[in-house]
Amino acid sequence: MKILVVDDEKIILQGIVRLLKSNPLVDDVYWAEDAFIALDFLKGHQVDAVVTDIRMPEMDGLELIKIAREEELCDNFIILSGFAEFKYAQQAISYQVTEYILKPVDPEELDKAVRDIKYKTELKEKNRNNQENSVVTSEELEEKIRLETYKETEIEWILQNILLLPDIRHPQSQKIRMILEYIFIHPNAKDAVGDFIGKSNFLPVDCAAQSLYEVMCFYVKRESHPSSVVNALLITIEQYRNAEVCLDYVAGQLFINSNYLSGLISRSIGISFHSFVRLLRVSFAQEMLKNTRNYSMEAIGYKSGFSNTNMFFRTFRDITGITPKNYRTGGK
Repeated sequence: MKILVVDDEKIILQGIVRLLKSNPLVDDVYWAEDAFIALDFLKGHQVDAVVTDIRMPEMDGLELIKIAREEELCDNFIILSGFAEFKYAQQAISYQVTEYILKPVDPEELDKAVRDIKYKTELKEKNRNNQENSVVTSEELEEKIRLETYKETEIEWILQNILLLPDIRHPQSQKIRMILEYIFIHPNAKDAVGDFIGKSNFLPVDCAAQSLYEVMCFYVKRESHPSSVVNALLITIEQYRNAEVCLDYVAGQLFINSNYLSGLISRSIGISFHSFVRLLRVSFAQEMLKNTRNYSMEAIGYKSGFSNTNMFFRTFRDITGITPKNYRTGGK
């Protein structure tokens, strides 16, 4: 892997570079002391990932990511931020940032982010090769799904690709969110997905994952889902970690009445918009509590999309039956 590190603080920059150079998955590490130098470098060199600080003079890390994505200079980004800028970092959700890492940087967390990008890159390449060798292109397959003229083997191929990443690398709740997102994008394929669910004997053990699973099963059994519901849930899945996301915000994005949208969502998935957001946030918090030790409870709450720690604790306990602290220690 080739990685570019961007930070205007020289000591931190050198520390990150040193950590990455010691990683066996990383072949080359480059560095830049501001976003302008980084963009110039990216225009002439191909890298697998960019690790960038948020606060930098003249052009910040989010603007760097935005431009790099628009100009297709890189696909994978890791943001470094101090706790004071944590809410600010949440704005990067729309840029599909791979990971937020709080300073001081935990070497294990940086290593995990690198491994995730490595796996994602290899999976993308594998899928590209599969598409080149398949009978139909991905665009043709999407058209077949839309018109319901697909073959069972073609649907299975898509499901395998969607399930592969979360099944191998992530806990159950993210796996379910990925399947839900697929259903929302291809609502006409819900029967095939329902079939897959029925045959997989998949039984989630985490409380939030179980709740999301029930939402998913309920959804695939419904006869019809207005496009506004699909779009609303997609927006919610993409941005639920932003504490500002609410029904009014989503309705505004779709230019429809929030009360009308609320009724559509409740009828389509069997729970309210508010409950769906709570499930998404708690399931993400469960993953963080399982897989990270360096974040405080306050940081995990903010990272999961809760506006304050009291709300995080109360919601987590309502859904799981235990506190976040007890969940982290295995109920002890």
